[in-house]
Amino acid sequence: MKINTKTGETKLLMSGSYNGYTPLFRNALEYNGKLYFCGSVGGGGIGFLPSIWQVDPATDECKPVYIGLNSVQDYAAAYQQGISVGIRGMCVYKDQLVVSNVTMDAATGKSSAALLISSDPEKGFTQIADSDSLFNYPRLSLRRQHLRRQHLGYG
Repeated sequence: MKINTKTGETKLLMSGSYNGYTPLFRNALEYNGKLYFCGSVGGGGIGFLPSIWQVDPATDECKPVYIGLNSVQDYAAAYQQGISVGIRGMCVYKDQLVVSNVTMDAATGKSSAALLISSDPEKGFTQIADSDSLFNYPRLSLRRQHLRRQHLGYG
């Protein structure tokens, strides 16, 4: 939803009932005059796969610039192994958009943490690090998430 903070005018940009896209975003930032949201979006034939969506405030165009998994099968394979895949966060560093992601390839059974960068997200991202180059940085398991919630007293 776009809200004009001066007039209170609202405009719906994404909604399952409006345009068939149901967003579940967790993080947002501004980069080079565009807004970027990460999380997952249902609809449009991509399922609820981890993704980054770009919103152009001038035109209200919404489009995915990165899909974190290749298929729903990748998501299912990760879930069966207890791995929580998805985009963990975004930031801007040295005029580039930086993304932290956990991936899964159902065909190989390999999961990895990954760092991606882009100076033009519409043209794609470059992977600059993975679990191996990050000293086997651990992926967050669903089991550890559950234990953390129990320890902290919620969930």
